[in-house]
Amino acid sequence: ALPTVMTPVGAITDVLHAGVNAIIVQPGDVHGLKAAITRLTGDPALRERLGQALQRDIKAYTPAKVMAQIADVIRRVLQAP
Repeated sequence: ALPTVMTPVGAITDVLHAGVNAIIVQPGDVHGLKAAITRLTGDPALRERLGQALQRDIKAYTPAKVMAQIADVIRRVLQAP
C-alpha cells in the first residue's frame, strides 16, 4: 500500500486518479516531481491514504473488468457509422 507519483500516460490513467489514489505530474516536469515527492515525504497521512486507496482500486481492476471495457470499446466501434 505505497503512495504513487505517476505521469498520465497510457491506460494507467484508468486506475490512477489525481488526489484520489496517486499524485500525477506531467512527463518531464522535474519540479512537479520534486514537489510531489517532498509533499509525500512530509505528510504521512497522505501517504497512507493514497497507498490504501491505490491498493483498493488496483484489486478492483480485475482482468474481467478490463475485458469488459475492451468489449465495450469494440462494440462502440462496430456500431459507429
